[in-house]
Amino acid sequence: MRASNVVKLARLQGAFDAEYRQAINPDGTRNRVALLRLAELAARMVAVYEEEAALACRAANQAYDLATGK
Repeated sequence: MRASNVVKLARLQGAFDAEYRQAINPDGTRNRVALLRLAELAARMVAVYEEEAALACRAANQAYDLATGK
């Protein structure tokens, strides 16, 4: 995994953890705004993982092509 994406994920995870603590109000009800922000943060984290998966797939395809002489 690229270092820049590790930093992005760490930052997003920190924001997610902070927001998660706000998701339930003291009276036990859900904080809808915090839940929406959690969903947005999760989507951004997924995008980073998808980017890394695409890079890994590309590298695997290149390695296969080199190994098979294509």
